[in-house]
Amino acid sequence: MLKGKQLIQKAEVRKSFLALRDALPPARRLEATNLAYHELKAVPYNLILSFFSFGSEIDLFPFNCLLAQQRRLVLPKRNGVELELYRVEDLFNDLDILSLGLREPIPSRCEKVDPASIDLALIPAIAFDRDRFRLGFGKGHYDYFLNKNKPTTMGVGFREQLSEISLPRDPWDVPLNSLCLL
Repeated sequence: MLKGKQLIQKAEVRKSFLALRDALPPARRLEATNLAYHELKAVPYNLILSFFSFGSEIDLFPFNCLLAQQRRLVLPKRNGVELELYRVEDLFNDLDILSLGLREPIPSRCEKVDPASIDLALIPAIAFDRDRFRLGFGKGHYDYFLNKNKPTTMGVGFREQLSEISLPRDPWDVPLNSLCLL
């Protein structure tokens, strides 16, 4: 029965934090995008797994452009529960636009990357807590990836996504190494 309550609790937390994130004004979003670019461009890692912002997630497009120019950008492609990783050099021609606007690498245009070669993985979420746990959409892609691979991780998002209380978690949830909430 606890599991059922936990699922309801996760759904409620998701709904609340998504509404908060969706309501951020354009000026706040732009501020966070600029801060992300300046904070992240200083990270001393070579090959970086990033994400193409989806919905109201923080916009990493300027930072991803820089990484692509430097041949350091890796983006995920969903394959069932797994994430396949691809080096992306052209954000305009190397990505497929899927339903709902989600963008993923086109395998025939991008070099597949071994997860062991990732120096830093930037991880999105709906919410983060002070223990560096995250709450995603519940599909398990990043949970599966982080349990199977052990990259250095950094949660990236808006400072408004930080929960003051511990988020509900499951035994397979993995805490991130650090948070960059702007």
